[in-house]
Amino acid sequence: RGGASGAVIPKTIESKIIAKIKELAPIYERMTHYNVTGNLSIPSYPWDAHTTTFVEDFATITSSGGTFLTVDLEAHAVASLALIGKNLINRTDVPVIDIIVQQIAMSISNFLNNEIINNTSARFSGTLQSVSKTISNTGATISLDNLLDLQMAVPSQFQDNAAWLMHPTTFGAVRRLKDTTGVPLLAAGNSGISADLGFQMLGKPVLLDENMPLAAVGKRSVFYGDFAGLVCNQNQALTTQILQERYVDMNAVGVITTMDLDISVGQSRALAALLGA
Repeated sequence: RGGASGAVIPKTIESKIIAKIKELAPIYERMTHYNVTGNLSIPSYPWDAHTTTFVEDFATITSSGGTFLTVDLEAHAVASLALIGKNLINRTDVPVIDIIVQQIAMSISNFLNNEIINNTSARFSGTLQSVSKTISNTGATISLDNLLDLQMAVPSQFQDNAAWLMHPTTFGAVRRLKDTTGVPLLAAGNSGISADLGFQMLGKPVLLDENMPLAAVGKRSVFYGDFAGLVCNQNQALTTQILQERYVDMNAVGVITTMDLDISVGQSRALAALLGA
């Protein structure tokens, strides 16, 4: 509770925070989510290793060479702490809850995106750096052919919900690619420019994230595919605690949010990456 104004910070704002996280972190929202307590093993079967053939009567049927694999998800604790000044809380004309939700959600979203993209802390079981299918581009140069090859590297069954992921600067550079007459390549002779205005490219939505590396040797600068191929197990629900006493000498209140989760690549064929060579 605030002061004489009676402003209140609710004990439970988890639903608002998680909704905002999904809004700010489109990769996280598109992943396949599980909520299982403890470690989780997801069975995976390589269908392309399974044998199907014509048979004749009394002929021995060849058994499948495919074997069940597992994608193992553990539990890693993530926490975000926001400090809110009591002078701000006591001002009834300021939307305190909105400020808290935005601050915490932005911090968690940026952290998750960076880990999913760059595997900075090497804690999650698998990230986009684990995607095995890659198409090479030359150093810092990305051509339209590179993007077409990348799009075609993802099988048709994953195309319906496919999207691009890249840095805003990369998207800007791609949109400026021109042919020898100065016509934008993505405009297809101007016939397709209306479809490619906004955050669309080659018929698919573009997700932009500043955590994405720019094109360079050894860097994965563009991802394409169905991001539901990433799996996430949140084995402890996001929880929020209000710390009234800890920061009393700072005339502030702490709002700490924690969650336990792990992420991995559940379907490697669903995604492909552009890798600088």
